[in-house]
Amino acid sequence: MDFVLEYGRRILAIEVKRTDQPRYRDAAGLRAFLEMHPGAIGGVLLHGGDRVLQFGEKILAVPWRRVTG
Repeated sequence: MDFVLEYGRRILAIEVKRTDQPRYRDAAGLRAFLEMHPGAIGGVLLHGGDRVLQFGEKILAVPWRRVTG
């Protein structure tokens, strides 16, 4: 996991991967963080691909371009 954003009492974990084809195993750090912090709102895996994928109830893999425009 690369970043943790905190806004008030809300916590969001962010993992950045260079791959354009993220896989479930790429979110292992996010899953571990969410296990240790069950009150976190979720995790985002930023990647270089084109698809938004869901890797669990609280983890989304999102293309970097969707965040940066």
